[in-house]
Amino acid sequence: FFSFPIREYYKKIGFEFKNDEEYYSIVEEFNCLYERNIQICELQQDAISVMSFFQMQGYSQFLLSGLNYKHLIKAVNRFKIAKYFEEIVGSKSSDANDKVLNCKKMFRRNKIKHEDAIFIGDTTADYDLAAVMGCRCILTSSGHQTRSILGVKETRIIKELKELKQ
Repeated sequence: FFSFPIREYYKKIGFEFKNDEEYYSIVEEFNCLYERNIQICELQQDAISVMSFFQMQGYSQFLLSGLNYKHLIKAVNRFKIAKYFEEIVGSKSSDANDKVLNCKKMFRRNKIKHEDAIFIGDTTADYDLAAVMGCRCILTSSGHQTRSILGVKETRIIKELKELKQ
Protein backbone atom coordinates (compact mmCIF):
# COMPACT_ATOMS: atom_id res chain seq x y z
CA PHE A 1 0.00 0.00 0.00
CA PHE A 2 2.78 2.43 0.79
CA SER A 3 2.90 5.24 -1.75
CA PHE A 4 3.50 8.91 -2.30
CA PRO A 5 2.41 11.55 -1.89
CA ILE A 6 1.94 10.73 1.77
CA ARG A 7 -1.50 12.37 1.92
CA GLU A 8 -2.72 10.00 -0.82
CA TYR A 9 -1.25 7.01 1.02
CA TYR A 10 -3.22 7.87 4.14
CA LYS A 11 -6.41 8.24 2.07
CA LYS A 12 -5.84 4.78 0.54
CA ILE A 13 -5.69 3.17 3.96
CA GLY A 14 -8.86 4.86 5.14
CA PHE A 15 -7.93 8.18 6.73
CA GLU A 16 -10.20 11.11 6.00
CA PHE A 17 -8.76 14.44 7.08
CA LYS A 18 -11.11 17.23 8.07
CA ASN A 19 -8.33 19.79 7.73
CA ASP A 20 -4.58 20.26 7.32
CA GLU A 21 -4.07 20.38 11.08
CA GLU A 22 -5.45 16.87 11.44
CA TYR A 23 -3.30 15.64 8.54
CA TYR A 24 -0.09 17.16 9.90
CA SER A 25 -0.83 15.73 13.35
CA ILE A 26 -0.78 12.22 11.83
CA VAL A 27 2.36 13.06 9.82
CA GLU A 28 4.16 14.22 12.96
CA GLU A 29 3.17 11.06 14.82
CA PHE A 30 4.53 8.95 11.94
CA ASN A 31 7.76 10.96 11.87
CA CYS A 32 8.29 10.48 15.61
CA LEU A 33 7.84 6.72 15.26
CA TYR A 34 10.08 6.68 12.18
CA GLU A 35 12.83 8.60 13.97
CA ARG A 36 12.63 6.23 16.92
CA ASN A 37 13.03 3.19 14.65
CA ILE A 38 15.37 4.44 11.92
CA GLN A 39 18.35 2.85 13.67
CA ILE A 40 17.08 -0.62 12.78
CA CYS A 41 16.99 0.20 9.06
CA GLU A 42 19.81 -1.18 6.94
CA LEU A 43 21.11 -0.34 3.51
CA GLN A 44 19.94 -2.45 0.61
CA GLN A 45 22.17 -5.47 0.01
CA ASP A 46 25.07 -4.55 -2.31
CA ALA A 47 24.35 -0.81 -2.02
CA ILE A 48 27.92 0.11 -1.10
CA SER A 49 29.51 -2.07 -3.77
CA VAL A 50 27.19 -0.56 -6.42
CA MET A 51 27.89 3.02 -5.30
CA SER A 52 31.60 2.27 -5.28
CA PHE A 53 31.38 0.68 -8.74
CA PHE A 54 29.73 3.76 -10.26
CA GLN A 55 32.11 6.09 -8.49
CA MET A 56 35.08 4.16 -9.91
CA GLN A 57 33.47 4.37 -13.36
CA GLY A 58 33.50 8.17 -13.00
CA TYR A 59 29.76 8.72 -12.66
CA SER A 60 28.43 11.52 -10.49
CA GLN A 61 25.91 10.31 -7.93
CA PHE A 62 23.33 12.34 -6.07
CA LEU A 63 21.13 11.32 -3.17
CA LEU A 64 17.62 12.78 -3.32
CA SER A 65 15.19 11.64 -0.67
CA GLY A 66 11.78 12.51 0.69
CA LEU A 67 13.21 11.79 4.13
CA ASN A 68 13.69 14.84 6.34
CA TYR A 69 17.19 16.23 5.72
CA LYS A 70 18.22 15.95 9.38
CA HIS A 71 17.29 12.24 9.48
CA LEU A 72 18.82 11.62 6.08
CA ILE A 73 22.19 13.04 7.14
CA LYS A 74 22.12 10.92 10.30
CA ALA A 75 21.58 7.82 8.18
CA VAL A 76 24.24 8.81 5.63
CA ASN A 77 26.74 9.37 8.45
CA ARG A 78 25.78 6.13 10.16
CA PHE A 79 26.48 4.15 7.00
CA LYS A 80 29.52 6.28 6.04
CA ILE A 81 28.30 6.78 2.47
CA ALA A 82 28.59 10.55 2.01
CA LYS A 83 31.80 10.07 0.00
CA TYR A 84 29.80 8.55 -2.86
CA PHE A 85 27.61 11.60 -3.49
CA GLU A 86 28.15 14.99 -5.09
CA GLU A 87 25.16 16.31 -3.15
CA ILE A 88 22.71 14.97 -0.59
CA VAL A 89 19.22 16.48 -0.66
CA GLY A 90 16.49 15.70 1.85
CA SER A 91 13.09 17.13 2.53
CA LYS A 92 12.51 20.29 4.49
CA SER A 93 8.83 19.46 4.91
CA SER A 94 7.42 16.90 7.30
CA ASP A 95 5.49 15.07 4.57
CA ALA A 96 8.03 15.09 1.70
CA ASN A 97 5.83 17.28 -0.46
CA ASP A 98 8.87 19.28 -1.63
CA LYS A 99 10.72 16.47 -3.41
CA VAL A 100 9.94 17.69 -6.96
CA LEU A 101 11.04 21.23 -6.14
CA ASN A 102 14.17 19.95 -4.40
CA CYS A 103 14.99 17.83 -7.44
CA LYS A 104 14.60 20.73 -9.85
CA LYS A 105 16.85 22.92 -7.70
CA MET A 106 19.46 20.15 -7.43
CA PHE A 107 19.50 19.74 -11.21
CA ARG A 108 19.98 23.50 -11.69
CA ARG A 109 22.71 23.82 -9.04
CA ASN A 110 24.67 20.92 -10.45
CA LYS A 111 23.95 21.60 -14.13
CA ILE A 112 22.64 18.06 -14.56
CA LYS A 113 21.45 17.28 -18.07
CA HIS A 114 18.12 15.50 -17.98
CA GLU A 115 19.08 13.20 -20.83
CA ASP A 116 22.20 12.06 -18.91
CA ALA A 117 20.48 11.33 -15.59
CA ILE A 118 19.11 8.00 -14.43
CA PHE A 119 16.93 7.77 -11.34
CA ILE A 120 17.28 4.62 -9.27
CA GLY A 121 14.42 4.15 -6.86
CA ASP A 122 12.04 1.77 -5.19
CA THR A 123 8.62 3.40 -5.56
CA THR A 124 6.25 4.41 -8.31
CA ALA A 125 6.74 7.96 -7.00
CA ASP A 126 10.44 7.70 -7.92
CA TYR A 127 9.40 6.77 -11.45
CA ASP A 128 6.89 9.63 -11.57
CA LEU A 129 9.57 12.10 -10.44
CA ALA A 130 11.95 10.83 -13.12
CA ALA A 131 9.19 11.29 -15.70
CA VAL A 132 8.50 14.86 -14.52
CA MET A 133 12.23 15.56 -14.87
CA GLY A 134 12.44 13.93 -18.30
CA CYS A 135 14.89 11.28 -17.09
CA ARG A 136 15.22 7.53 -17.34
CA CYS A 137 14.45 5.40 -14.29
CA ILE A 138 15.32 1.97 -12.94
CA LEU A 139 13.28 0.60 -10.06
CA THR A 140 14.20 -2.08 -7.54
CA SER A 141 11.56 -4.39 -6.12
CA SER A 142 13.60 -4.99 -2.96
CA GLY A 143 12.50 -1.73 -1.35
CA HIS A 144 9.25 -0.01 -0.40
CA GLN A 145 7.06 -1.49 -3.15
CA THR A 146 6.71 -4.92 -4.70
CA ARG A 147 7.35 -5.86 -8.31
CA SER A 148 3.60 -6.14 -8.94
CA ILE A 149 3.06 -2.54 -7.81
CA LEU A 150 6.13 -1.23 -9.65
CA GLY A 151 5.16 -3.19 -12.76
CA VAL A 152 2.45 -0.70 -13.66
CA LYS A 153 5.23 1.63 -14.81
CA GLU A 154 6.98 1.21 -18.16
CA THR A 155 10.55 0.92 -16.92
CA ARG A 156 13.26 -1.59 -16.05
CA ILE A 157 12.67 -3.31 -12.72
CA ILE A 158 15.49 -5.13 -10.97
CA LYS A 159 15.32 -7.49 -8.02
CA GLU A 160 18.74 -6.69 -6.54
CA LEU A 161 20.97 -3.62 -6.76
CA LYS A 162 23.92 -5.67 -8.01
CA GLU A 163 22.02 -6.03 -11.29
CA LEU A 164 22.89 -2.37 -11.96
CA LYS A 165 26.51 -3.38 -12.57
CA GLN A 166 25.54 -5.63 -15.49
